[in-house]
Amino acid sequence: MGLDVDSVTNDELVEAVGREKGIPQGLRGSLGEGYDLALVALGTKYLLSGREALTSIPNETTSFAYASKGSRELVGDRHWIPAIEAERSQFGTTWLKLRGREFRALAKNANGDELERM
Repeated sequence: MGLDVDSVTNDELVEAVGREKGIPQGLRGSLGEGYDLALVALGTKYLLSGREALTSIPNETTSFAYASKGSRELVGDRHWIPAIEAERSQFGTTWLKLRGREFRALAKNANGDELERM
Protein backbone atom coordinates (compact mmCIF):
# COMPACT_ATOMS: atom_id res chain seq x y z
CA MET A 1 0.00 0.00 0.00
CA GLY A 2 3.03 2.23 0.13
CA LEU A 3 2.48 3.39 3.71
CA ASP A 4 5.13 4.02 6.29
CA VAL A 5 3.35 2.48 9.26
CA ASP A 6 5.53 4.45 11.64
CA SER A 7 4.26 7.77 10.26
CA VAL A 8 0.48 7.12 10.30
CA THR A 9 -1.98 6.82 13.15
CA ASN A 10 -3.77 3.57 13.87
CA ASP A 11 -7.02 5.08 12.53
CA GLU A 12 -5.29 6.14 9.30
CA LEU A 13 -3.88 2.63 8.92
CA VAL A 14 -7.32 1.07 9.44
CA GLU A 15 -8.81 3.42 6.82
CA ALA A 16 -6.03 2.64 4.34
CA VAL A 17 -6.44 -1.11 4.79
CA GLY A 18 -10.21 -0.67 4.42
CA ARG A 19 -9.77 1.19 1.13
CA GLU A 20 -7.37 -1.50 -0.08
CA LYS A 21 -9.97 -4.17 0.77
CA GLY A 22 -12.74 -2.16 -0.97
CA ILE A 23 -14.82 -1.64 2.16
CA PRO A 24 -15.90 1.99 1.58
CA GLN A 25 -16.53 1.33 -2.11
CA GLY A 26 -18.71 -1.71 -1.39
CA LEU A 27 -20.55 0.03 1.41
CA ARG A 28 -21.17 3.10 -0.76
CA GLY A 29 -22.57 0.89 -3.50
CA SER A 30 -24.87 -0.97 -1.12
CA LEU A 31 -26.11 2.11 0.72
CA GLY A 32 -26.69 4.10 -2.45
CA GLU A 33 -29.21 1.71 -4.01
CA GLY A 34 -32.31 3.71 -3.12
CA TYR A 35 -33.46 1.96 0.04
CA ASP A 36 -36.15 3.57 2.18
CA LEU A 37 -34.47 2.47 5.40
CA ALA A 38 -30.90 1.59 6.31
CA LEU A 39 -29.39 0.36 9.57
CA VAL A 40 -25.63 0.45 9.94
CA ALA A 41 -24.44 -1.84 12.73
CA LEU A 42 -20.69 -2.09 12.37
CA GLY A 43 -17.81 -2.25 14.79
CA THR A 44 -15.45 0.70 15.18
CA LYS A 45 -12.84 -0.51 12.67
CA TYR A 46 -15.47 -1.02 9.96
CA LEU A 47 -16.98 2.38 10.78
CA LEU A 48 -13.52 3.89 10.34
CA SER A 49 -13.10 2.07 7.04
CA GLY A 50 -16.54 3.08 5.78
CA ARG A 51 -16.74 6.61 7.18
CA GLU A 52 -16.72 8.27 3.75
CA ALA A 53 -19.44 5.91 2.50
CA LEU A 54 -21.73 6.74 5.42
CA THR A 55 -21.85 10.35 4.28
CA SER A 56 -23.05 9.26 0.84
CA ILE A 57 -26.33 7.70 2.01
CA PRO A 58 -29.07 9.51 0.05
CA ASN A 59 -31.12 12.02 2.05
CA GLU A 60 -34.28 10.16 1.01
CA THR A 61 -33.11 7.11 2.97
CA THR A 62 -33.99 7.10 6.66
CA SER A 63 -30.83 5.77 8.23
CA PHE A 64 -29.78 4.65 11.67
CA ALA A 65 -26.37 3.78 13.00
CA TYR A 66 -25.82 1.59 16.04
CA ALA A 67 -22.44 2.59 17.45
CA SER A 68 -20.61 3.26 20.67
CA LYS A 69 -20.34 6.75 22.11
CA GLY A 70 -16.68 6.84 21.07
CA SER A 71 -17.68 6.08 17.47
CA ARG A 72 -20.50 8.63 17.28
CA GLU A 73 -18.59 11.02 15.02
CA LEU A 74 -17.89 8.21 12.53
CA VAL A 75 -21.54 7.66 11.61
CA GLY A 76 -22.13 11.10 10.12
CA ASP A 77 -25.64 12.52 9.88
CA ARG A 78 -27.49 9.32 10.83
CA HIS A 79 -29.94 8.72 13.62
CA TRP A 80 -27.62 7.40 16.30
CA ILE A 81 -28.57 4.44 18.49
CA PRO A 82 -25.95 4.29 21.26
CA ALA A 83 -24.29 0.96 21.94
CA ILE A 84 -23.90 0.83 25.70
CA GLU A 85 -21.80 -1.70 27.59
CA ALA A 86 -24.31 -1.81 30.45
CA GLU A 87 -27.01 -2.92 27.99
CA ARG A 88 -24.80 -5.61 26.50
CA SER A 89 -23.91 -6.82 29.97
CA GLN A 90 -27.55 -6.75 31.12
CA PHE A 91 -28.54 -9.13 28.33
CA GLY A 92 -25.43 -11.25 28.86
CA THR A 93 -24.72 -11.30 25.15
CA THR A 94 -22.14 -10.36 22.55
CA TRP A 95 -22.04 -7.07 20.64
CA LEU A 96 -23.04 -8.91 17.48
CA LYS A 97 -26.16 -10.38 19.08
CA LEU A 98 -27.02 -7.03 20.66
CA ARG A 99 -26.82 -5.40 17.21
CA GLY A 100 -29.27 -8.03 16.00
CA ARG A 101 -31.65 -7.23 18.88
CA GLU A 102 -31.47 -3.52 18.00
CA PHE A 103 -32.16 -4.29 14.35
CA ARG A 104 -35.16 -6.42 15.29
CA ALA A 105 -36.54 -3.64 17.53
CA LEU A 106 -36.08 -1.10 14.74
CA ALA A 107 -37.76 -3.39 12.20
CA LYS A 108 -40.75 -3.87 14.53
CA ASN A 109 -41.18 -0.08 14.69
CA ALA A 110 -41.20 0.21 10.91
CA ASN A 111 -44.75 0.36 9.59
CA GLY A 112 -44.88 0.63 5.81
CA ASP A 113 -43.69 4.12 4.89
CA GLU A 114 -44.15 5.38 8.46
CA LEU A 115 -41.27 5.05 10.88
CA GLU A 116 -41.39 6.07 14.49
CA ARG A 117 -38.37 8.33 15.05
CA MET A 118 -36.11 7.08 17.77
